[in-house]
Amino acid sequence: MEDVILDQAPKARWARAVNSLRAARMAKPLMKDLSLPQRRRDEATIVYSRALDDLADTLGLMLEIGVLEEVGDFLEISYGGRV
Repeated sequence: MEDVILDQAPKARWARAVNSLRAARMAKPLMKDLSLPQRRRDEATIVYSRALDDLADTLGLMLEIGVLEEVGDFLEISYGGRV
């Protein structure tokens, strides 16, 4: 997994993190929706778990190589500390 992430440019890593977050947010309500069959809720749980794993891996690597600090700096400059 990390080898794939290491080969990506910082912008691609950030996009990967955002996509993982989106997938987790879409799956979360489906996991608890009792109107859905159990199989569908189970599938949503798997999607949620995998998305969070990928998000943690991606952000973790970005943290290790110092990219998240740059993201924080960008947000500080862009929003004047209001984030």
